[in-house]
Amino acid sequence: MTVVIVGQARCFATNPIEDIIHKAVHDRHRFAANARVGMNLFQYLVDVRSERFLPGLPSLLVTTFVVSCVMTGRGKGGKVKGKAKSRSSRAGLQFPVGRIHRLLRRGNYAERIGAGAPVYLAAVIEYLTAEVLELAGNAARDNKKTRIIPRHLQLAIRNDEELSKFLRGVTIAQGGVLPNIQASLLPKKTELKASKKD
Repeated sequence: MTVVIVGQARCFATNPIEDIIHKAVHDRHRFAANARVGMNLFQYLVDVRSERFLPGLPSLLVTTFVVSCVMTGRGKGGKVKGKAKSRSSRAGLQFPVGRIHRLLRRGNYAERIGAGAPVYLAAVIEYLTAEVLELAGNAARDNKKTRIIPRHLQLAIRNDEELSKFLRGVTIAQGGVLPNIQASLLPKKTELKASKKD
């Protein structure tokens, strides 16, 4: 896709379309020497927007032409399009930046969503997920298991001070409870010594 934008001041006497096609075709794309061929080829691809300029001189126009040429092949100075790269891979993330951007836009959280917001949010969610999974994996290994279950997630979160505070209002299904005995319910050391002597 090549776009040639040329602005010229022309009078009504000349044919500006033919002139611009002649220049665009012969100078840029090296078609045949006949400008009529170029004009016939691009006649329907030319968008002409004209405005009257200097009210005292009605014969003078400022004409802007936008010629869009769809070319087969690369052309002279064309660039080969590289393989499409996702925003997640550009940011070095595993979580989907595009999907998070779509959810932010459709969620009516704000009127406008910046381009960096979904990248930042994806990075934060990925970090928290990695942190929880690492601790849950350690809990599974301590229990001699190779598969993480909700119980391991519960133990991982509740045994970590920051995560426990962050998720204090969250109930994990099938997570169970932490093993905990109140200190007042434990037998006192003096009672233990007395029972040993008896």
